[in-house]
Amino acid sequence: MRRDISDLRSDVKAMAADIVSLKIASSSAGTKLDHIDKNMVTKGQLSLYALLTLLPIIGGGWWIVQQYLAPLLKALPH
Repeated sequence: MRRDISDLRSDVKAMAADIVSLKIASSSAGTKLDHIDKNMVTKGQLSLYALLTLLPIIGGGWWIVQQYLAPLLKALPH
């Protein structure tokens, strides 16, 4: 089946329009990814938050051990 030049030109124009729309879509996706990267928590930040959360919990547990377990152990017969 033979196609004439006008069909080929219309196909090329359609492909050019598709390429333009793909460029627009990819640039908007890139902009969204840049925005996500700027607002995302890094592994280092998450580790620091976990450490700062666990330190008071561990400290509180240690204080409880000192306050309640130590007198109980002293009261035990030797």
